[in-house]
Amino acid sequence: MKTGTVRYFTASGVGAQKRSRLEERGVEIIPQSEIFDERISYQKAARAIERWAEKRNAIADKLKSGAVVEEGLYRAEFVDKECQSEFFGFAYTMQKLVIS
Repeated sequence: MKTGTVRYFTASGVGAQKRSRLEERGVEIIPQSEIFDERISYQKAARAIERWAEKRNAIADKLKSGAVVEEGLYRAEFVDKECQSEFFGFAYTMQKLVIS
């Protein structure tokens, strides 16, 4: 069932004449600087998530090998979490690292 039309416009290569015609029709032109800034923000976020995952995995590996967390404000432990899979149609237990 067709519900609408999707149009994709790219601002690359739009000359001044074509740009003014698009703006007259009410089409907003997104500056390349906004696209550039978004791309940089995405890359920074992706790298931060990778660094977090490396640290989290290092802690999990240490705990699995028998290390303990020193006394203090936080604790780290593995908790069994019951999950339901609609895809497979059954429940399963997942071990989750919880830092609290």
